[in-house]
Amino acid sequence: MSVSAQLPPVKERYEIKYLRPRALIEPITRFISPYCSMDAFSARAKERFYLVNSLYFDTRGLEFLKQRLWGKESRFNTRTRAYGTGDAPPYFLEIKHKTGTCVKK
Repeated sequence: MSVSAQLPPVKERYEIKYLRPRALIEPITRFISPYCSMDAFSARAKERFYLVNSLYFDTRGLEFLKQRLWGKESRFNTRTRAYGTGDAPPYFLEIKHKTGTCVKK
């Protein structure tokens, strides 16, 4: 089996992030609820919320951080992510490549 056959598919998406007032959380939640379902972590978590723990990796010279802070057009970062308390698997390794507004994970 080739190495490429073992790799998971890369998802390409566009990220747009908005700050929203706290007062809009409930109306937005009601509006999107017919189109959404809780993930497994929310479904079993108290109050339907859970922690997301991220450990970011970088070079000794913090090149990945510097590229983000300087707004470099094409950059990537790597992280390990765990949900909940993070004291038990699963742990997810993510490699994220961003070019402009397009993100590949």
